Amino acid sequence: MKRFLHISLLALALTLPLTSRADEDKALPIPRFVSFKSAEVNVRTGPGVRYPIKWTYLKKHLPVQVVDEFDNWRKVKDHLGEEGWVHQTMLSGKRMVIITGSEPAAVLHRPEQGASPAFRAAPDVMGEIISCKPDWCYLSIEGLKGWLPKDAFYGVYADEEIE
Repeated sequence: MKRFLHISLLALALTLPLTSRADEDKALPIPRFVSFKSAEVNVRTGPGVRYPIKWTYLKKHLPVQVVDEFDNWRKVKDHLGEEGWVHQTMLSGKRMVIITGSEPAAVLHRPEQGASPAFRAAPDVMGEIISCKPDWCYLSIEGLKGWLPKDAFYGVYADEEIE
């Protein structure tokens, strides 16, 4: 009788959906950009603590892209294309960017080519997104503010606008 009950419960469990329809409606889009909450974030080979740590990031607010989800784990991709799994508690919805390229980027006073530079931001410097238009974002970098074309940093989609 116990065996029959266990088999019946297992069969029932296999027929139930893993998430409810309400959970699916609340789901955030994939892919999406987020940033690290902590200055030390372990990246694992798979979605769980039983998977080995691949490496540890040592940059708080580093922007990463969520490319997959499993339970409380998020597969993220960084600006160099490296991927791994982190626990969702290590992630923040705060939108950050990291300057890419090999030369300092001229951050401008206005969102147009030829505008006067407000300051320069070196590669790998991080900043916070204040707003984004179709081709430009208004950023705060180490207390300074200005406009930068979207192709000068990682952390926002080409067609994304942020208010």
